[in-house]
Formats: sequence, structure tokens, C-alpha cells
Amino acid sequence: MQYIKKLLSLLLWIIPMASHATNISSVVDLEYQSIPMRTTLSEGDMLISDSPEYPSSYGILARGTMQGKGRIYYYNVNDTGGIAQIVTYVNSNKDTTLKVKRNITGDTSLDYIHTGRTLSKVEARDKKEEVEQTISLKADTLTILTTGESQFIPEAHLASGIIDVETLNPVTFGVAILPVKDKSIKEQINQIENAKILEADAHDRRGIFPLSVIKESISCWDISSGPGKLIVGDGVEDLFYQGYDELDGQQRVNVGNFGMTYDVIIHTCGKGQYRLYFNPLGGIYEGVFTIKEKSLPLVYEVKGRRRYFGEKTIRDTWPMGVWHAGQDLHLHFVIAGATYLPFQFLLVPIDA
Repeated sequence: MQYIKKLLSLLLWIIPMASHATNISSVVDLEYQSIPMRTTLSEGDMLISDSPEYPSSYGILARGTMQGKGRIYYYNVNDTGGIAQIVTYVNSNKDTTLKVKRNITGDTSLDYIHTGRTLSKVEARDKKEEVEQTISLKADTLTILTTGESQFIPEAHLASGIIDVETLNPVTFGVAILPVKDKSIKEQINQIENAKILEADAHDRRGIFPLSVIKESISCWDISSGPGKLIVGDGVEDLFYQGYDELDGQQRVNVGNFGMTYDVIIHTCGKGQYRLYFNPLGGIYEGVFTIKEKSLPLVYEVKGRRRYFGEKTIRDTWPMGVWHAGQDLHLHFVIAGATYLPFQFLLVPIDA
């Protein structure tokens, strides 16, 4: 009898808490005001290799000319039937120098979401850890930029990487998928010079596109006005950017802005604290974000547990810390590969 009384007492204590937990966990059900943003394209271009996304033969995947700050972003699945490697290369019509600021890769994998997330994670690390490399280019001489020797790609595996560069003069960059026959630079150059240009496919992301974007709130979000939201990757509030494919002369669109760097600044005002949440709206999204106010940035890795995050639901939310009204909130990220857009950031006053 005494045991039953204790059990009933425990249940009476648990039931109200469970009801309260249901209310506070449903942040997606709150009413949100959109935070108007001003968008500015930053300096730099990006060569994207994502079409053909599944190359079934060896050849040239992408090629384009950049000057100043640049990035090569490749996202290709080996569908050739054998082991392959991604090789990037460069050519200039005059003697010049090229700086490789960073060269990073995600894990080559059959799990494409894992590949995209790991590349996002490496990109988020402190850039001071990167070793800059200077390469001398001779006029009209093809030079291997990265050989990919450490990233041989088995059949059906995805390879994805980012190479950030800086040039004084216009330089032509290229991405090729090659058979693993001979590791010598001479043989790789010979293969590239004799390789066929692969046709773009329906994924359509190939060519030179904008590299980075800055989004800044037009006015401050006042915490007293209630929850606020910022949407990314919907093609309406956050536009997709056009590019040009030098291989076939076509105008293309980077739907999703994959590979682009986002720097977001949200001005906030008022008094109090708020919670920030990440909420995918288009399906699976797993990647890494760095966020800060005045202090050093904190890193948040969005990653599913028993299933992929955002899979078949728009109600998944990932907590991204407690922040202070009256201070600017800074978010930095690169749109991760193998994800589905759009997604949104939710700013929820703690007393909401």
C-alpha cells in the first residue's frame, strides 16, 4: 500500500512536467517574424564541379578562369566502374604565382551525407591551422594543383573537397576524374591533355559562380517583439546565384548555393537572453556552423542520431546556444553538400 502511494505521488509529479516539456519543446509552433536582411556578394569566384555529378567515364569535369580570391569546390561520385581519383590543375598564359590558401576534403564515402558533413566540419576549423602554399606557374604549361593521391575513390563513392586560392593574374583552373594507373605527375598531365570534356547533366552546377555572401539584418531584431526567424536557401528570401560554364558556354544556376561561404550578422536590441535553434525545412541537413557574439566562436555540428537530422520532418530543431540581446550575432557556414534546403534559424526569447 505504501508503495502504491509513492507511485501515485510520483505520477502526479511527472504528469505536469511532461505537459510543460511538450509546450517548451515545440518551438516550431511559435509565431515568428521574418528578420529582413541586406545581402552583399563578397569578392571572389568559385569553380564548381558537380555536373556530371555521377561521371561514368574519365575526363574533364569542370574548367574556368578566376583572378584574385577563388575557390574550387568539387562534389562528384565515381560511377566509372573502377577506382578513380579527382585531380585539379591550373594553366596560365603568362608566368605568375598562385597561392593555395587551404586544401580540405570530406571523407570519401558511400554515405554521401557523411561526406558533406565532414567537409563542412573541416571547413569550420581555425584557418590558422592551414599551411599556405605558393606555386610558380610557367606560361602555357599545365600544372597539377592537387593529385588526390590520398583520396582514391572506389566505385559509387562520393569525393568532395574545397581548395581556396589567390592569384594576381587571370588563371584557368580545372577538375578532372582520372584512372589510377600511374602516380607520376607527367602521366597525369598527359591524361588531362588528352582527356575528353564530359557533358553536364541535370544537376546543372558547373562553372564559375560567386564565392561568398554577407547577409546583414537591415535593422535590429528587438527581443521584446517576440520570436524572429531567418531563412536560408529558399530561392526567394535567399536567392540562388547564376554562373557561367566555360566548357559549353551555358549560363547555369547554383541551386542551393552549395559550396558558398555565408557570413550572417543579426543586429539585436533590447534586454534579456534568447535561444537560437537550427530548423531544416527541406529534408535532411547535416553540417557545421560557427557562431559568436564578441567572444571566440562556438562550433555546432548538426548531426542525426538514430536517423539523419531533418529526415522526413520539418519539426527537428537543433539548439545553438543562449545569446544576449543588444549584441550582434555572427554566424559563419558553408552550405554543406548532400543536404536539402531550405533551413531556418529561430531566435526565441527565453520567456517566450
